[in-house]
Amino acid sequence: AAAAAAPKKGGGGSSKADAAAATAAAAAAAAASFVCEANDAVVFRLVRTAADLDDASDAAEQFEPEFTHQIFRDDETIFGYKDLEITVYMQAHLFKTLVEVKYSDKVKSALNPADDIMDALTKHFGDDLFTDRGKF
Repeated sequence: AAAAAAPKKGGGGSSKADAAAATAAAAAAAAASFVCEANDAVVFRLVRTAADLDDASDAAEQFEPEFTHQIFRDDETIFGYKDLEITVYMQAHLFKTLVEVKYSDKVKSALNPADDIMDALTKHFGDDLFTDRGKF
């Protein structure tokens, strides 16, 4: 018990280590808040007409993916966004694809930037991927 009560040598070096650890923990927690589950963020909608784009009541034509590791990260996450919503509209007869991405905040880091969602989707869907409803 006497050893535990002995004063620390080095002028509080452990408090610097504690501060560094706390800073690292805070940074990790902040980064974690920008991680989204891709399976929850992505919704597919099969559309036949332009009116179907705005018809949210047609639940039979809407589905969520079971797996997203083929498009995004192996752990099926997307980094860099808060409250991420990705709606993938697919034309039933032409298989052209419209993607709309919404989020409340995007990470602002040059060292660890947000995942490029459109790049990942373009690699998967190819040239028939649109982001403009008018062109879709």
